[in-house]
Amino acid sequence: MKMTKELSKKILEELPFIQDDLNHFYNYHSNKIENNALTYGETITVLKDGFGVQKPLKDIRDIENHHKALLYVQELAKDNAPLSLMVIREIQAIIEPEKAGFRRNLAEIQNTNAKTAEPYEIMMKMQNLVDSYNSSNTDFFSKLSKFHIDFETIHPFADGNGRTGRLLLNLELMKNGYPLTTITFEDRPLYYNAFNNGVNDMKELIEKSVNDTFELIRKKQCERFTNCFEMSKEKVERSKQSLNITTSYKL
Repeated sequence: MKMTKELSKKILEELPFIQDDLNHFYNYHSNKIENNALTYGETITVLKDGFGVQKPLKDIRDIENHHKALLYVQELAKDNAPLSLMVIREIQAIIEPEKAGFRRNLAEIQNTNAKTAEPYEIMMKMQNLVDSYNSSNTDFFSKLSKFHIDFETIHPFADGNGRTGRLLLNLELMKNGYPLTTITFEDRPLYYNAFNNGVNDMKELIEKSVNDTFELIRKKQCERFTNCFEMSKEKVERSKQSLNITTSYKL
């Protein structure tokens, strides 16, 4: 059966633990793209178990704050909140509470040829970007890809632009019925190249990431039912053994 956004939504409703897996997976990769030092296992340890790990405190705080921002974005998606400057600034403020607000200095984006906005241009360019996205009649993935490239090119914040931008991607994806979608660390070269190559490359990467997420959900579902099946088999075997013991005793 081909995985679709409708089927993935149904699976996530019936097996909510998979959503937790998606959250951990997303959190790890979005931070790893920014060179966070925590491993996937350590990310789960911090978020799920609440235990400390032997890594820089800044990296641990980044994971924790990013998780709070993700949960906030998921609530926004449930409410079908419109994209706005206020929403964008709120998300970034959760990710980087000590560096909240539009930047006041010049900025460069590593690994791309993009020229960022001058500080005095940021407010106007961001408002134009939001208005243009909300009024666009272009197909969904094309306009979302253009928005993401333009947002990162403006680079409105002193820190947290990448993580904020990818959460905004997911806000719009989830509002349109798609699951939380991860651009993985392994796809970082494709991701960086897409900023240089344009909308079509970014669109291809986002669509690939959505399909990869569908496959991850399908895999998690299969693992769930395989584990349940194995547990059922073990219970049957134990019952048989218990019955044999009881019968032998009676004889």
